[in-house]
Amino acid sequence: MTSRKPSLIRQNTENGQEDVQTMRVVSDAEERSYADWITQALCNDDMCKKYFPLDHNLLYESCADGVLFCKMINYSVHDTIDVRAINVGKKLESIFCKNENLSLAVQSASSIGCCVVNIGPIDLGKGIKHIVLGLLWQIIRIGLIGKINLTSHAELVALLRPGETLDDLKQLSPEEILIRWVNYHMEKAQVSRRIANFNTDIMDSEIYSYLLNQIAPDEYRSKMMNPDQILKSINLVDRAQKVLQNADAMKAKAFVEPNDIAMVTQKGKNREKLNMAFVAHLFNNYPALHITEKVIQDFDIVEETLEEKTYRNWINSMGVEPFVKYLYSDLRNGLALLHLIDVIKPGTVKWETVYKKLNPMKKLFQMQDNCVAFINYAKQLNIKLVGLSAENIRESEQTLVLGLCFQMLRIYNFRLLQQLQPPDLKRSIEDRDIIEWANKHCKDAGKPESAIKSFKDHNIRLSKPILDLIECIKPNSVDYSLITNDPLDDAKYAITIARKIGANVYALPQHIVDLNQKMIFTIYGCLMLVDLQKNKS
Repeated sequence: MTSRKPSLIRQNTENGQEDVQTMRVVSDAEERSYADWITQALCNDDMCKKYFPLDHNLLYESCADGVLFCKMINYSVHDTIDVRAINVGKKLESIFCKNENLSLAVQSASSIGCCVVNIGPIDLGKGIKHIVLGLLWQIIRIGLIGKINLTSHAELVALLRPGETLDDLKQLSPEEILIRWVNYHMEKAQVSRRIANFNTDIMDSEIYSYLLNQIAPDEYRSKMMNPDQILKSINLVDRAQKVLQNADAMKAKAFVEPNDIAMVTQKGKNREKLNMAFVAHLFNNYPALHITEKVIQDFDIVEETLEEKTYRNWINSMGVEPFVKYLYSDLRNGLALLHLIDVIKPGTVKWETVYKKLNPMKKLFQMQDNCVAFINYAKQLNIKLVGLSAENIRESEQTLVLGLCFQMLRIYNFRLLQQLQPPDLKRSIEDRDIIEWANKHCKDAGKPESAIKSFKDHNIRLSKPILDLIECIKPNSVDYSLITNDPLDDAKYAITIARKIGANVYALPQHIVDLNQKMIFTIYGCLMLVDLQKNKS
């Protein structure tokens, strides 16, 4: 089994996306802030107590066995990993068991939307600094921005400007929403200052002084300095120190030190990143958006479904631009879909003909042209587009867009499988080939009861066919004593073990319990890919 994703996947850095794999700058501030955040998040976790206090100088060594990575993923996106599958204690004396933890971390990070292109367990185990920091930042960022949306905070509608709709708010990145949130509170405080970035605009601490004063609950105010007390100092580091004393009084200090705010010895984007994280932490704890329930009810805010979440995370894990926050609205301009096409088959898209930056006056026409280009490229890749037009994508026809996402995921999996087939195999792989492969493995291992008739076979609902197949691929992976006969509990364990052996599974436990045929297909396809990789290597 290879420790990296197949070569079909490439890192995409067009349109300014940060390449976490090639960035070589290592920041002391990042090391310190990530170590502090991990400590804050996990210091009371029984499984992690041996790692604390976590010295930032030992960050890479402490992460090398995969436990902290796995637990941070669960902290950022609750219940992603079944902790029963994490190797701990004496098992960590084995490099093999450490590698299993790291493999589980990489695949699980991918499943929550982290881009792990060319990141493998070996890289993390060796403590390659820029790779460890890059993955940690992605995991932390997803946890921070995961609730900066209308589903979790319907009161974000308070940030709408005159004439704007929910779609306009959905088009904003998490960073743009946070900037608008800060400026909302500056307006409420009747302060003339506004920010446009988390860099030079916050250096003098004036924004932070008024922001904390605005959002602080009444019970903390007696322990805090008011903005005038902070800003009377002309020393920027001194001001920042007082700001963080206020944040500490609110139990909201995180990520930044005084020098990070005042931009002393600034290096690249690192300080800006940490300040964005600090503001996100403040928002998650004290949004202070005061709006009546009646106003919120006037807006049609729909919660994301499991299927939408799965496709969104898959698309983001491919490293496409722009980052997808809302599946339908963020695919409307065709850009993410075109990037995805270029990941599935590199070199397909002629980027010089694509509208990467939309002109507000010509926006609809440019979006339409991008979507038309995507449709043409998709046909070249034989992606099924029954009843789908460029207009359907641009107008966010939900059923058709969901069907398209599955077809993209399906062709992506099939192309990976095809790459690992013998050169003399003329025909394309089909569903029946995956089922025949799985059934042969189970029968050869003396587990004929785990053979399946289709991806909606009722036995799959109990996860035993999946667990038995995993055991066939990699013996001694499954601890059968942990099977509880609770369908959801066992599905959670099955998906975690699949990721632990290297399967890049995006499906969720509920998909197995609900017998979601499309998602179950992806699980079996990913397991077949692991088996083919293992045999090839």
